[in-house]
Amino acid sequence: MILHSPMPSLHYFNPGHETAVWQGRPNYTPPANVRVMMRDLAYLPAWYGEAGDFVLVEQVDEARVLDFREQLVLMQENLPQPVGREALKQGRVRLPECEAAAWGWSPQAVAHFRALGQTHLRVPDWKEEYKELTARQTAARCLRLLKEFLPEADLPEVPVFCSTKTELRAFLDRHAGATCLLKSPFSSSGRGLLWLPEARLGEKEAAWARGVMEKQGAVSVELALEKLQDCAWEFYVDGAGGIRYEGLSVFGTGERGAYSGNLLGSETYREEKLAAYLAPAEILRIREALSEVLRQVFATKYRGYLGVDMLVYRGKDGRARLHPCVEINMRYTMGMVALRLSRLLEPERTGYFRVEYEKEEGAALAIHRELQARHPLIINFGRIQKGYLSLCPVAGETHYRAYIVVE
Repeated sequence: MILHSPMPSLHYFNPGHETAVWQGRPNYTPPANVRVMMRDLAYLPAWYGEAGDFVLVEQVDEARVLDFREQLVLMQENLPQPVGREALKQGRVRLPECEAAAWGWSPQAVAHFRALGQTHLRVPDWKEEYKELTARQTAARCLRLLKEFLPEADLPEVPVFCSTKTELRAFLDRHAGATCLLKSPFSSSGRGLLWLPEARLGEKEAAWARGVMEKQGAVSVELALEKLQDCAWEFYVDGAGGIRYEGLSVFGTGERGAYSGNLLGSETYREEKLAAYLAPAEILRIREALSEVLRQVFATKYRGYLGVDMLVYRGKDGRARLHPCVEINMRYTMGMVALRLSRLLEPERTGYFRVEYEKEEGAALAIHRELQARHPLIINFGRIQKGYLSLCPVAGETHYRAYIVVE
């Protein structure tokens, strides 16, 4: 079977790729929980890909995919088509000239695509400079440059990277009584974080920090901020010095920083959430300066999406402040997915996009069916008016679900 499409992309959902970048091995195997997420949410790229694209999955279950797609006929007739990895490797499916598109690039992702043996598949080379760009040190560098661009702006301090316990102790002693936050350099989305109330480093915390320093060379440490709202700016860089702003992402996180979900709606609706705390003119000024910083640091070295996580926080004077560069995700992000999903809604409609995990087998399917019954999907002229929509097929063995609810 030969699949025809004018220069499509073959998408691959590989969350947690920052660890794969740090490991640097083409044969890297993700942890068990990440492999489960990759399996359950493998079809997620269909929602940010283009018509005519393909989505790489382990195995195509025709019955489940057809059942899943039936409800989408009125809305998305040309969703990217899933193709199985083994079918490609065995030559039962041949792609046309096609561009590989990983969620995030790593040596493992490059090797995964090349192992398919598809002669018409364009797979980029891995560059060692990508490792430096992926690390938190680059986000800290961008924040430092941004402070130079905007010397009059009240921006937070740049994180400090400690490579020894002595350096870490010295930072904590200088900030005794404050809550501090430690981060591993190669982590994202709320992973690899350690909170230290009152800057106290107990035995357990010291062991965690020592492990990060031994494995990754340093640990990031900064003062914790009183969070008011999580948000992000999404960009695209073309590898030739150009940068394009994609939109604002407004999202939530749990108590320990793990991602919980995104708001859906128009750009104006999302901007209003930020304007409740900060003057729009100030937001725009910081965004334009950050865009120039990103152009200088990334735009001639990397082609793809960048998600810059930010934080609206309460300053010592009680006023809202913006931390414009908490971390930089050199990949697709859930925020970018949310921007694409927002286009599916009727004008003025709002909702939310979530990714959730259920430990017990069968629980995800039960919740999926309950939400289908409680929020029936209503589509009007190809756009969602209201209701619940699962973004990936859900079965008895599913643990991770990605879905939207339109209000």
